Amino acid sequence: MMARILNRSIDEGRLLTQPATRARKDGRNVWPSHTGSPMLKLLIPLALLVLAAWWLRRRIRQRPVPPPPAAGRMSVHEARDILGLEDPCDEAQVIAAHRRLMQRLHPDRGGTTYLAQQLNEAKRVLLDAARRQ
Repeated sequence: MMARILNRSIDEGRLLTQPATRARKDGRNVWPSHTGSPMLKLLIPLALLVLAAWWLRRRIRQRPVPPPPAAGRMSVHEARDILGLEDPCDEAQVIAAHRRLMQRLHPDRGGTTYLAQQLNEAKRVLLDAARRQ
């Protein structure tokens, strides 16, 4: 088949890089219907399917199941560890750390609802402790 195409394009004086087209009555060139190979017609949908699966796998990341919540309320020490703060911290530091982490770990940006709940609980515990002092 390739030899026929090669011989035909050489006989017609065309380069192989030029598409094999035919002219319509209105002068526009169109692709002939016989140029598409059956293998190519099968590979294009398969390639699109593989691309879609790859995109979905990147989009929906497999996340580990979070550990069950500890019984009772979060301690101040645990809250500081979650937000990455040192022992003497004021309200502005708590709010800034919460905002910084929430921007990275929000469920709409690829985080989980468990992480967002933990961050919100840590913020609430630390702000309550700072207001009590």
